[in-house]
Amino acid sequence: MKLNMTEGALLTTIRRFGPLTQRELSELLFIGRAAAGQFVDRLEARGLVQRDADPVDRRVWIVSTTPEGTALSIQAFDIYFQTARDLTQGLSGAERHRLADLLLAVAANAEHISAPND
Repeated sequence: MKLNMTEGALLTTIRRFGPLTQRELSELLFIGRAAAGQFVDRLEARGLVQRDADPVDRRVWIVSTTPEGTALSIQAFDIYFQTARDLTQGLSGAERHRLADLLLAVAANAEHISAPND
């Protein structure tokens, strides 16, 4: 079964943190809430995630992986790290750390730019 990068990230994020709301997923994945909802819809239609009503707030849905989604998330996680190793092949440890620092700075800038003005 094929996944795109965001679908794989969504499944592995749920596996890592446990069941999450769509809002929490959107924040952790740096995507909009509507986009998170669309990804959840597609994964739910494929039987990889399920939505359950939040027992505290019935307006909120909690998203969790199904057994099939959990198994696929393990595969996606392995493929992600193999790809990351392949992409950074030939870089020294210091260069990989510098790259990670630079990418975190770019992500922080993106978050700052997208944050509402107070």
